[in-house]
Amino acid sequence: MIPTDPVTGLLSVTIDQNIYLTSAAHPSDQVDAYTFDMSNGNHVGLSDMFQGNYLKTLSSYSMGALTHMLGSDADSGQIAQGTTPTSDNFVVFVPHADGVHIIFNQYQVASYAAGIQEITIPYATLKADIKSNGPLRQFAK
Repeated sequence: MIPTDPVTGLLSVTIDQNIYLTSAAHPSDQVDAYTFDMSNGNHVGLSDMFQGNYLKTLSSYSMGALTHMLGSDADSGQIAQGTTPTSDNFVVFVPHADGVHIIFNQYQVASYAAGIQEITIPYATLKADIKSNGPLRQFAK
């Protein structure tokens, strides 16, 4: 039996990959994530959980959190580009009981040396963007 999150009824799977291309200077790590609604087996995307201008909320929170987390190693231009409010920038996510965990793969918001960056955006921050009939509805209260 595959365990599901008892709070959301969602199952999230992450796949960690280490990729080495011939003649590359070094290998590259990448994470992919997939979330499924266990009541019907459907794949769940951010647009299934959120409404309105949720990408702007994700972008704004991520930019601040990453800038703080990376400190003096932060590259504001790279962070801004990697957190622009587009669905492609937030495709790797995992809903948790305390918020939505966002994973930024290598080079997306920081240098190779900084590695993969991860943050969790609390549901309190996302409350206004959560769909009232979506799988995260209990966190909109």
